[in-house]
Amino acid sequence: MFPTELGHELFGEYAFYTPHAYPEDIAESIRQALTQTEKIAKIKTDGPEFVKKYSWQKFTDNFLKILAK
Repeated sequence: MFPTELGHELFGEYAFYTPHAYPEDIAESIRQALTQTEKIAKIKTDGPEFVKKYSWQKFTDNFLKILAK
């Protein structure tokens, strides 16, 4: 679970979010992560393809391009 503003742009619909770092909000996000069967299934089936767009090689290539500017 990630605070909404922290990871939403990175993980999109492939994560469970919590609006605040309050224990009750974190607990609710954990409950959702354990019970939302449709979202869990989507993450399991589509998630591996989603993460292929991230790699250390792509990160370093982009980072070096920024440094070269």
